[in-house]
Amino acid sequence: MSSWGLDLITLDDLTGDQRELAEIIGIEAYINLVCDWGRDSVYIGKCDRVLKRLRNERIREEYNGHNVKELARKYKLTARSINMIVAEERAALRIAPMDGQISLFEKR
Repeated sequence: MSSWGLDLITLDDLTGDQRELAEIIGIEAYINLVCDWGRDSVYIGKCDRVLKRLRNERIREEYNGHNVKELARKYKLTARSINMIVAEERAALRIAPMDGQISLFEKR
């Protein structure tokens, strides 16, 4: 796309969603966005989806196999929700040998 005239665009030239977007991110960022992504469909996820992913990562990091109720209270979720979030971690803890325990297949 030719860059002719891009420096002439102002907020007054925009209407509706385009103007609202330019007001939020700034006219320079808006121009860059439409030049790079114009005519493409771009999905912008909701903020709470990103926050949910971060929350779940923290829950997995804090999970120790015995603190489901504590995590449920801390993150204002049900124990069932916590268990669903940490399902993979629970499975890994179940098959891991206990401290001091050697595997039947481990060489000495």
